[in-house]
Amino acid sequence: HDKQYDAALAAYAKAASLDASRADAHHGSGRILREHKKDITNALASMEKAAALDASNPAVLTDLGASLYEAKQVDRAIETLQKAVATPDYANPMGYAVLGLALKDRKDYATSITHLEKAADLAPKWWMPRWGAAWSYFGLFKKGCPCGAEDQARVQKMQAHYDAMTALGGKDPGLAERVKMLGSGLKIK
Repeated sequence: HDKQYDAALAAYAKAASLDASRADAHHGSGRILREHKKDITNALASMEKAAALDASNPAVLTDLGASLYEAKQVDRAIETLQKAVATPDYANPMGYAVLGLALKDRKDYATSITHLEKAADLAPKWWMPRWGAAWSYFGLFKKGCPCGAEDQARVQKMQAHYDAMTALGGKDPGLAERVKMLGSGLKIK
C-alpha cells in the first residue's frame, strides 16, 4: 500500500519460503510482479502457484486470468476468468473487462459485449471497457452493413461507448475513424 514494491516482494518471498502453502503470498507476489514490475512471466508463475493452492478464490482466479491474457494465453485466460465471474456476488470490473477483451480477441463479440458492459457499469470512470465494447459492436457488423434497424441500434451503442471512452481520456484513432464512418452512413467494405 505504501508503494514499497521491492520490500513487499521480499516479504512475500520470505512468507512463501517459510510456508509454501500460503496462496496469499504467491498471489501478492504475482500482483506486484504483473501490475508494478511488468514481469508477466514470473507473475504468471506466482499466480499459478496461488491458484493451485486456492482454486476457488475469485481474486486469485481474476489475477491469474489477467496474467494469462497478458502472456497471450487467451484460451486459458477465458477459461479461468469464466470461473471467476461465475462466483456468487462477483463484482470485480477487471475480471469482466479482461474476459470481455479475451472474448473479443476470439471474435465472440456478442458475449464480449456483455462482460465489457458489466465492467463499465462496475467502474464507470474506467475508459478501457468502453473501448473494448465499441470495438466489439464494430465486430458484429457484416460486410455491406449497417443494414436495418438492428444495425442502426448497434451504431448508436458503439457511438455511446466511444463517446464515454473519449470523455474518460481514452484515445484510439482507428476506432474514431470507424465510428465516424458508420455514423455518417457508410457501409463496411
